[in-house]
Amino acid sequence: MIKALLIADGRDIDDVDRLSFPERLNLVQKHPVVLARQFTVRVNALMRFLKRNKDCLGGLIEDFWYRVEFQNRGSPHLHMLVWCSNVPNFTTPEGVAVIERVVSCSLTPNDLVLRKLVEDLQIHKHTATCKKNRQTDGCRFDFPKPASVNTVCLGPDEALANNGRFCILKRTSNETMVNNYNAVLLNLWKGNIDVQPCGNVTTVAYYVAKYASKCEPHDTGDVIREAISNAKRQGGDVWKQLFSISMTILNKRLVSAPECAYRLCHLPLKMSSRKTVFVNSCRPEERYRLLRFDSDETSIYNNIFDRYVLRPNELENLSLAEFAVRFETVSNTTWSEDNGDAELRDEDITPERYIRLQDNTRLRVRNRPAVLRTRYYTINSDKEAYYYSLLVCHIPFRNEGELLFENETAEDCFIRRKGDLRPLQGDISSEQIGHAELIIQQAVAQATALNAARETDIGNASMLCVGEKILHDDDNFCEDMEERAVISDELFLGSIRGLNIQQKELFQKVSTAIENDLHGQESQLLLFITGGAGSGKSFLLKLIVEHIKRCYAPTVDILLKPKFVEVGSLTGVAARQIFGKTLHSIFLLPIEKKNSMTYKKNYRSKTRD
Repeated sequence: MIKALLIADGRDIDDVDRLSFPERLNLVQKHPVVLARQFTVRVNALMRFLKRNKDCLGGLIEDFWYRVEFQNRGSPHLHMLVWCSNVPNFTTPEGVAVIERVVSCSLTPNDLVLRKLVEDLQIHKHTATCKKNRQTDGCRFDFPKPASVNTVCLGPDEALANNGRFCILKRTSNETMVNNYNAVLLNLWKGNIDVQPCGNVTTVAYYVAKYASKCEPHDTGDVIREAISNAKRQGGDVWKQLFSISMTILNKRLVSAPECAYRLCHLPLKMSSRKTVFVNSCRPEERYRLLRFDSDETSIYNNIFDRYVLRPNELENLSLAEFAVRFETVSNTTWSEDNGDAELRDEDITPERYIRLQDNTRLRVRNRPAVLRTRYYTINSDKEAYYYSLLVCHIPFRNEGELLFENETAEDCFIRRKGDLRPLQGDISSEQIGHAELIIQQAVAQATALNAARETDIGNASMLCVGEKILHDDDNFCEDMEERAVISDELFLGSIRGLNIQQKELFQKVSTAIENDLHGQESQLLLFITGGAGSGKSFLLKLIVEHIKRCYAPTVDILLKPKFVEVGSLTGVAARQIFGKTLHSIFLLPIEKKNSMTYKKNYRSKTRD
């Protein structure tokens, strides 16, 4: 990377070792385009190596996903998730052997060049960022790591308590500050790396929630909301309103020079071995259609439904879901080999296959089936839409209007045609998929809650509308609610941002106690909270209840229907205000039926006796 920057600066590449840190930083600032393009070339070279090498990561890479991110809106770095085939279960001795072969934290490798790289790049040194957004004294990267005689694989609960890390690697007391690395990758990349095995669904979900799905800075949403409000208030042409909103975002959004170079040069910021296809599985009257503006005709673009009904006769029994994940449209604006950027592409050169539809248009056969996304319905929220989504995706049809009989509900049709359903994963039951989905949702909700609790700089922005929603939205809170997250991440994080200073201190106390408990440090926390009417007691209580559910839900199998938190009050009216129960109901106390004075007299006489 530095050599490429020196060449761009017209200097001799032999000066690399003599460059000071300020000089290197100056090169990065002077040549952001070279930095962005060179980083892309390095990433593509790394991916080509990994795809062809089955020993580097313990197996041949079957699927991958990566994202380029910019540290503090500065230089690019990579977050990557890979799935390797034919790797033994990590909890077995063979699996542990694979971990120890692929991941290392040794400070004294036999290779002298590798030892120098480890000493220069992999030893953690505490800086101010180690305590960023933390109230505790510990390093937010969990250094020093615990010394261990053997490599120990953790269960889902212990892994989450270990910040999503699935195993405790074998290391001596002298290696507690060494970050995990792969010897082959470190020799190739010659930059700081962190290699972590993920041995179960929970740790994968935690990684995705914590690193892969990072969103824009917290204040960006507030800026957008304010810009939309101002544009509506000023009125005028819709194009002017959109331009005003766009300019506000551009002025507020912090973008580094390398990120600008990435976007202006159209360099890929993310890449995956599989594409994602969305099927709008709602009723036809609820779908949007795109109008054509490239001609004088009043027509619309074809969508996946139009192409599906025109499939060739040999694909008659193919469902819409199967059609969507197997075939894709052919674009006329694909990346050409003659545009001088062929070296920035990282695609497998495989022969392309096509099918021809009944209107003589072509569709390309995907080399790998795509991941299907549909409208998300639940059987409790909208039963009719839930069953219709299943019908339209998994039952073959030529005319969508013929799926249901006249006056027939989607549920009745689903029961009648259950034998015609064509699932995408025939070897996995719907119960298994549903159970795995809930596990992932719980793990993501927990990671979101723990990460939000650790960040104390999320601000005290005016978020009263969010607080009012969590207070008054009866659909989100009820007496018989499930013991898992019941509000969206956006509402949950917005509610935390809406806490005032005193509320945030109490929330942090509870969060710290939960983390200590998850780490096995049992300590009882007793709090007495009081305040006047309208001071936010109920709002804080409901937010704490949601936080507890998010943090503890992944620790117990959902099939056991565990109970993590009880909210009680003395009277029924007060209990209803906080969506809780009365103390009599919680502790099964007998209800007083006699006159209170008689009860007190009997009680006093019994105590005297």
